[in-house]
Amino acid sequence: MSTHETFGNHAGPLHTVADGPSISPLKQGKTVSTAAIGPWRLVAGKLIRQKVAIVAGAIILFLYLVGLFAEFLAPALPMTSRPQYTYAPPQGFSFFVEKPDGSSEFNFHVKGYKVEIDKVALRR
Repeated sequence: MSTHETFGNHAGPLHTVADGPSISPLKQGKTVSTAAIGPWRLVAGKLIRQKVAIVAGAIILFLYLVGLFAEFLAPALPMTSRPQYTYAPPQGFSFFVEKPDGSSEFNFHVKGYKVEIDKVALRR
């Protein structure tokens, strides 16, 4: 067989395996038989290589743990109730506190709850 064949109007040499690189461009590593590995280990092996999947899994695990320990992490007991704040409007956040000398300092906080009641109409 000749290494020169004609394809259409193009006549040129055919490339054979011997013409290619003598070293494979693929990394040589340990060969692992996938028949000996279970499907869960195959999935875990592919998952560990994905950094975005690891971060997303950590976030989901954190959310599940917060949900699992919600009663322990709650700032007050579930039975605690303050009926005077039932219809209270939402409170705004403040980021800076003014010092007596006129300068401001970063201090993330919520200002105290202030209620004014109209004694004639008995409304807030």
